[in-house]
Amino acid sequence: LPATSGRATVGGHDVFTAGDAVRRLVGYMPENTPLYGEMRAVEYLHYRARLKGVPRRDRARVIGELAERCHLEPRRLRQRIETLSKGYRQRVGLADVLLGDPPVLILDEPTAGLDPRQVIQVRRLIKELGRDHTVILSTHILPEVEAVCDRVIIMDSGRIVPQEMIDSMLGRRCLRLEVRGEPTVVQALVGGIRGVGKTSLLVSEDGRCRLELEIDPEEDEVALREAIYRVCVAGQLPILELTHAGVSLEEVFVKVTSDRWVYHGEGDHS
Repeated sequence: LPATSGRATVGGHDVFTAGDAVRRLVGYMPENTPLYGEMRAVEYLHYRARLKGVPRRDRARVIGELAERCHLEPRRLRQRIETLSKGYRQRVGLADVLLGDPPVLILDEPTAGLDPRQVIQVRRLIKELGRDHTVILSTHILPEVEAVCDRVIIMDSGRIVPQEMIDSMLGRRCLRLEVRGEPTVVQALVGGIRGVGKTSLLVSEDGRCRLELEIDPEEDEVALREAIYRVCVAGQLPILELTHAGVSLEEVFVKVTSDRWVYHGEGDHS
């Protein structure tokens, strides 16, 4: 698809005027990895290594190293791809992506359709790859983003949500407190503790209430927990729960894609 505007470079090469150079720097794995099912996995990887310009003398060694890195046992390499499970086909796809050792990897929904054990293995591999490569991961599985990514970009209706909005919400520190007591009394006591910011009542029923307490960014959370405990004991408010309640990426995604915000241009949003 041709670009409507803007400019993009990879490794200093313009994607429009130096497409071949860019392709040599990028390994791409789509959500549904296009593999030749009738080929054995090792045959397919040799074929792809030839296409990517891996020298003949190095192919067997490189494929062996990548197979080990992607947890492809020798017996799996000898199987026809169509007989492999989806998890192993994903591993063949990852080995293909790594052929030629491109510095940039683009992975689209790499764990879609995998069982829990395979998901853990692929996520672990992606984190390992991130030590030596730039990995761009596209996914709707937000716990996966939290597990493997260093930076998050959220798109809504084709526009990038301003990064400072995401950072400010992810950086929000909270505690969740549940006690037996009158909500107004609890909020007055706890809200007066140094280091506690805004207090929000989440639930009030059967003589108990649950609050969310915002913590000042520079506050020591452990010391603040102790202060909350002492105040509740002194006020004869039995504590039922006191836990960290940081904002999850799923909560951030729902909020920024539900709330109305208007994008005006770089560095300007409302």
